[in-house]
Amino acid sequence: MTLLVVLASAALLHDWSAIALRGWTRDGAAVAWEATMQSREKPDGVVPCSRVFLVVTDPEGRALGVYRLRSQVPMEEVTWIDEATDSLWKASGDEGAAQSWLLSHPLLAVSPPHSLRNGFVLEGGHEKLRVIAKMDSPHSCPTARLRVTLGSAQADMAADACRVDDAAGKGFTSTVQAAWAPDGRHAALAWNTTRPARHDEATRGHIVVVSPAALGHDRH
Repeated sequence: MTLLVVLASAALLHDWSAIALRGWTRDGAAVAWEATMQSREKPDGVVPCSRVFLVVTDPEGRALGVYRLRSQVPMEEVTWIDEATDSLWKASGDEGAAQSWLLSHPLLAVSPPHSLRNGFVLEGGHEKLRVIAKMDSPHSCPTARLRVTLGSAQADMAADACRVDDAAGKGFTSTVQAAWAPDGRHAALAWNTTRPARHDEATRGHIVVVSPAALGHDRH
C-alpha cells in the first residue's frame, strides 16, 4: 500500500467540516470529493482558518489518493487547525498534483445539494436510491444516521454523533449531494450536517459511497 493510499484512508475517517462532491470520472473508476476542515474556535473578528483537500475514492469507497487544493490561514503565527488536519495537509500531494489529477480525469457534472428534511430520491440508476436522515431517540442531542434504501436492501451508511460542544435540543439539519456512477449501480453521497453549538453552528461532512455489495444487494 502506497503512502498516498494510506493518507487517503485516513482522510476518509477524518472529522471534516464540509464535503462537496466533485463528481465521478467518465469511466466510473473513481469519484472525487472536496473536503474542507475549518477551525472552530477563533478570536473575534478573525476569519476562520481552513484547509481544502481533494480526496479520491474508488466505486466501493476505498481510498485512492488525497491532495491539497487550497488553504486559508489569516495569521501565520496561529493556525487554529487541529494537529491531525495539519499533518494530513503536510503529507498530501501538492496543489500541482491535484490539478494534474483533475486535468487527466475529467469529471461528470453533479447537481447541487438537496435538503434531507423530507428525504431524497436519486433517480437515473438501475433502481431508485432513497436517502433519509434518521435521529436516534430519546436523547436530547441524538446521533443522526444516513439511511439508504436500494431496492429491498436498507442500511445506515454514516453516523453523525453529538459532540461535547454541540448544543442539545432542536436545530439539526442536513443536506446530501448525490450522483450515480456511469454504471448506474454505484452512487456517491456527500452528506453535510449542521447542529446548534455552544458558540456557533457546528457543521460536519461525511463521504459515503453506496454500492450493491455494501448493501448486500449485489445482483449480476
